[in-house]
Amino acid sequence: MIILIDDNPIDTFIQTKALELGGYRGRIEAFRSAEKALDYFQGISTSAIEADSFILLDIRIPSMNGFEFLDALQRLDKEVVSTFPVYFLSSSLDLEDRQRANTYPNVVGFLEKPLTRHVVAGLPGIRKAAS
Repeated sequence: MIILIDDNPIDTFIQTKALELGGYRGRIEAFRSAEKALDYFQGISTSAIEADSFILLDIRIPSMNGFEFLDALQRLDKEVVSTFPVYFLSSSLDLEDRQRANTYPNVVGFLEKPLTRHVVAGLPGIRKAAS
Protein backbone atom coordinates (compact mmCIF):
# COMPACT_ATOMS: atom_id res chain seq x y z
CA MET A 1 0.00 0.00 0.00
CA ILE A 2 1.14 3.51 -0.78
CA ILE A 3 -0.08 6.45 1.24
CA LEU A 4 0.03 9.55 -0.98
CA ILE A 5 -0.30 12.87 0.81
CA ASP A 6 -0.59 15.90 -1.47
CA ASP A 7 -3.04 18.80 -1.39
CA ASN A 8 -3.01 19.35 -5.15
CA PRO A 9 -5.49 17.08 -7.00
CA ILE A 10 -3.61 17.45 -10.30
CA ASP A 11 -0.35 16.38 -8.65
CA THR A 12 -2.17 13.47 -7.00
CA PHE A 13 -3.49 12.38 -10.39
CA ILE A 14 -0.02 12.62 -11.97
CA GLN A 15 1.64 10.72 -9.10
CA THR A 16 -1.02 7.99 -9.23
CA LYS A 17 -0.60 7.57 -12.99
CA ALA A 18 3.20 7.44 -12.62
CA LEU A 19 2.83 4.73 -9.97
CA GLU A 20 0.59 2.69 -12.26
CA LEU A 21 2.82 3.18 -15.32
CA GLY A 22 5.87 2.34 -13.24
CA GLY A 23 4.40 -1.05 -12.42
CA TYR A 24 2.73 -0.55 -9.06
CA ARG A 25 -0.29 -2.83 -8.71
CA GLY A 26 -1.14 -2.34 -5.05
CA ARG A 27 -3.54 -0.10 -3.21
CA ILE A 28 -3.03 3.67 -3.16
CA GLU A 29 -4.63 5.70 -0.38
CA ALA A 30 -4.56 9.39 -1.37
CA PHE A 31 -5.11 12.19 1.14
CA ARG A 32 -5.42 15.88 0.29
CA SER A 33 -4.51 16.96 3.82
CA ALA A 34 -1.97 15.78 6.33
CA GLU A 35 -4.64 15.87 9.04
CA LYS A 36 -6.80 13.35 7.16
CA ALA A 37 -3.79 11.09 6.68
CA LEU A 38 -2.98 11.36 10.37
CA ASP A 39 -6.57 10.34 11.20
CA TYR A 40 -6.07 7.31 8.98
CA PHE A 41 -2.88 6.33 10.82
CA GLN A 42 -4.58 6.71 14.19
CA GLY A 43 -7.09 4.06 13.17
CA ILE A 44 -4.77 1.55 11.51
CA SER A 45 -3.50 -1.62 13.15
CA THR A 46 -0.31 -3.49 12.32
CA SER A 47 -2.34 -6.46 11.05
CA ALA A 48 -3.85 -4.24 8.32
CA ILE A 49 -0.49 -3.11 6.95
CA GLU A 50 0.61 -4.64 3.68
CA ALA A 51 4.21 -5.61 3.00
CA ASP A 52 6.31 -3.02 1.16
CA SER A 53 4.05 -0.13 2.16
CA PHE A 54 5.41 3.41 2.13
CA ILE A 55 4.39 7.06 2.24
CA LEU A 56 4.84 9.65 -0.51
CA LEU A 57 4.63 12.97 1.29
CA ASP A 58 4.52 16.49 -0.11
CA ILE A 59 6.32 19.10 1.99
CA ARG A 60 4.22 22.16 1.20
CA ILE A 61 0.73 21.29 2.40
CA PRO A 62 -1.54 24.00 3.86
CA SER A 63 -2.52 23.80 7.52
CA MET A 64 -0.11 20.97 8.44
CA ASN A 65 3.02 20.68 6.29
CA GLY A 66 4.98 17.49 5.67
CA PHE A 67 7.39 18.07 8.56
CA GLU A 68 4.55 18.77 10.99
CA PHE A 69 2.86 15.60 9.78
CA LEU A 70 6.01 13.56 10.49
CA ASP A 71 6.31 15.12 13.94
CA ALA A 72 2.70 14.11 14.71
CA LEU A 73 3.18 10.67 13.16
CA GLN A 74 6.15 9.99 15.48
CA ARG A 75 3.80 10.34 18.45
CA LEU A 76 1.58 7.47 17.24
CA ASP A 77 2.06 3.71 17.60
CA LYS A 78 5.78 3.16 16.98
CA GLU A 79 5.17 -0.28 15.48
CA VAL A 80 2.82 1.15 12.85
CA VAL A 81 5.05 4.14 12.10
CA SER A 82 8.17 2.01 11.66
CA THR A 83 6.52 -0.07 8.93
CA PHE A 84 5.98 2.97 6.70
CA PRO A 85 9.16 4.38 5.17
CA VAL A 86 8.65 7.93 3.91
CA TYR A 87 9.68 9.48 0.62
CA PHE A 88 9.31 13.21 0.48
CA LEU A 89 7.81 14.14 -2.87
CA SER A 90 8.32 17.80 -3.57
CA SER A 91 9.14 20.46 -6.09
CA SER A 92 11.15 22.27 -3.42
CA LEU A 93 14.73 23.09 -4.34
CA ASP A 94 15.47 24.27 -0.81
CA LEU A 95 18.58 22.53 0.53
CA GLU A 96 17.31 23.09 4.08
CA ASP A 97 14.23 20.98 3.28
CA ARG A 98 16.45 18.10 2.20
CA GLN A 99 18.67 18.44 5.24
CA ARG A 100 15.69 18.60 7.57
CA ALA A 101 14.13 15.56 5.88
CA ASN A 102 17.26 13.57 6.70
CA THR A 103 16.75 14.17 10.43
CA TYR A 104 13.69 11.86 10.49
CA PRO A 105 14.54 8.18 10.98
CA ASN A 106 11.77 6.88 8.71
CA VAL A 107 12.55 9.21 5.77
CA VAL A 108 14.34 7.09 3.18
CA GLY A 109 14.39 9.42 0.20
CA PHE A 110 13.59 12.75 -1.39
CA LEU A 111 11.88 12.54 -4.79
CA GLU A 112 11.27 15.47 -7.09
CA LYS A 113 7.90 16.28 -8.61
CA PRO A 114 6.61 15.27 -10.94
CA LEU A 115 7.05 11.61 -10.15
CA THR A 116 7.82 9.59 -13.27
CA ARG A 117 7.29 5.93 -14.10
CA HIS A 118 11.07 5.49 -14.37
CA VAL A 119 11.58 6.72 -10.81
CA VAL A 120 8.68 4.53 -9.62
CA ALA A 121 10.16 1.44 -11.26
CA GLY A 122 13.31 1.90 -9.16
CA LEU A 123 11.53 2.18 -5.81
CA PRO A 124 11.68 -0.81 -3.47
CA GLY A 125 8.39 -2.58 -3.05
CA ILE A 126 6.96 -1.83 -6.47
CA ARG A 127 5.19 -4.94 -7.65
CA LYS A 128 5.36 -5.65 -11.35
CA ALA A 129 2.39 -6.94 -13.29
CA ALA A 130 2.59 -10.59 -14.22
CA SER A 131 3.89 -11.10 -17.72
